Amino acid sequence: MKPSLYCTLFAGILLNGCIDFHTKPKGPGNVTAWVPVYRDANTPEPEIAVHEPRNTTSGGKIFAYGQQLLQVETGHGIHIIDYSDKQHPKKLGFLTIPGCGEVALKGLTLYTNSFDELVVIDISKYPDVVVKSRKANVFPEMSGWAPPESGYFVCPDRSRGRVIKWETKTVNNPQCRN
Repeated sequence: MKPSLYCTLFAGILLNGCIDFHTKPKGPGNVTAWVPVYRDANTPEPEIAVHEPRNTTSGGKIFAYGQQLLQVETGHGIHIIDYSDKQHPKKLGFLTIPGCGEVALKGLTLYTNSFDELVVIDISKYPDVVVKSRKANVFPEMSGWAPPESGYFVCPDRSRGRVIKWETKTVNNPQCRN
């Protein structure tokens, strides 16, 4: 063998001993990360229906019509509020709509989302509401598969069911980041 070949082999063996090709890159360690909360794939979505008024904990967009307000409870539904007395608004009820984030009204037809679905609801006989239609995949960006804010998160596993919300927890080396 030629001396240059010996040098090349020796250098390769030396480098192989210096570089560990079997270790994974270190993760961020223990960090606060978004963790998905799942609804089992075999569990039906809660019914869209009017319930008793409830406290607002995650208030979102507001839509005014006449003497009423519709306020989104992000991820959960819509508060129906009578504000004919501007100094003393009164909650009339809560329309449960899982994954809700948007609201619009045309006449007495309410348009909203349930995760990625467009939901059309007749509210003309409130509190008796009728779901007129649901159309899937209209809002793919609201499917629930991404956390609400940027940062580290636990990658969702579609086999575990629909992601219905996200919580923050301390996680060791989460594999996803946005």
